[in-house]
Amino acid sequence: MHTDRRSTAYERAPWAPSDTSELRRMLESAISNDRLELPLLPGVASEILSLTTEAEVDGRRLVSLLHRDIALAGHVLRIANSPAYLGRTAVTSLQAAVTRLGMTTLGEIALAATLRSGVFHVPGHEETLRGIWREGAAAGVFAREIARRTGRSAESAFLCGFLHAIGKPVVLQAAVRMAPESGRDIPAGEALVLMDELHARAGHAIGRAWSLPEPVAATLAALAGQAHGDDRPEVVVAGLAIACGRRLLAGGGDAEALKVHPACARLGLAPDDVAAILDRDEIVLAVVNALAP
Repeated sequence: MHTDRRSTAYERAPWAPSDTSELRRMLESAISNDRLELPLLPGVASEILSLTTEAEVDGRRLVSLLHRDIALAGHVLRIANSPAYLGRTAVTSLQAAVTRLGMTTLGEIALAATLRSGVFHVPGHEETLRGIWREGAAAGVFAREIARRTGRSAESAFLCGFLHAIGKPVVLQAAVRMAPESGRDIPAGEALVLMDELHARAGHAIGRAWSLPEPVAATLAALAGQAHGDDRPEVVVAGLAIACGRRLLAGGGDAEALKVHPACARLGLAPDDVAAILDRDEIVLAVVNALAP
């Protein structure tokens, strides 16, 4: 993965793998002591998040929220007209998008568009961020498919899957901000290692800061090791969905391991059920390409 290494006002020392130890210590300290600088969730995104987790989504209120943010409304209409969602004719209004896609799907699109475009900006690491959003989108769509097949809430399942790695951009943004203190740059490979190691704890922190819905917060807590042995359905669904999404984005391949994934027994999924879920790979990928192009 190529990273744009831009010049800065200070002189960087040559990078060595051991150089990440001090940065890792700083990040761990910030997370442990609740000093990690967390991005604010935009007001519209917060309201959309709250609205889409209600038992009955108010379509008129959702459209009204989107009309308050012209740029977001444009993103939503662009995604709604992508190959993943396009019907026989293009939709030219948010109300038409609600009619075609349904309020829940439109809410998911709006949330994804808001977080991608309005929350995290890490110059030089755009491709890394893109990969994070694609992984989240794949997990979210698979989680929705798994939930529907097992008779569980598809709405909260999508959010649990989509936001399961929300700590990764938090860690990346913080690492890039802290790195100059030691006069170091962060190669993309080292950034990935730090994110993999620390994202669950950072995600748990942002779950509290953003007051995410309880199922999402529970999933982030389980990933952070704060809820060992958590067998709640949303957590189990998210675990299987993450594995399905990673397989898809890695190019597909052998699905046998997923048929015996520990989550299958807990959810009552037979091998044929898993095969049917994976048969939707092309549909899931189309949605991923729309939400995180």
